[in-house]
Amino acid sequence: MQREILESFCRAVERADGDLRDVLAVLCDLYALAEIERDRAWFQEHGRISSTRAKMVTRRVNELCAAVRPQAEELVDAFGIPDQVLAAPIGLPGGGASRSGMADIGDEMPNVAEILERVGEEALA
Repeated sequence: MQREILESFCRAVERADGDLRDVLAVLCDLYALAEIERDRAWFQEHGRISSTRAKMVTRRVNELCAAVRPQAEELVDAFGIPDQVLAAPIGLPGGGASRSGMADIGDEMPNVAEILERVGEEALA
């Protein structure tokens, strides 16, 4: 699934022009490296990446995050997420308000990564 998303992302970068292309290229690199970083233990365990390279991936992810930081507000605005949703406790640093409240009443925790992935897929469609 990640490969399909990455290939689609690369095609979108190729179709873009000017500054948009530059920003999308950085985001594409960030996506690819963040996926590798997320699964780096598997890659290391199966001899696909050394610990030195795994550390380099993490360093590069941090550099790319810093590179997109100046455009963060515009990038978030591009998704059209209403301000009241962005201001919800789950959207605040740590997001602990919703998590602890839900844990107290025993409700199932939402899979935020899955929700964001679904939103991203809808945005690309």
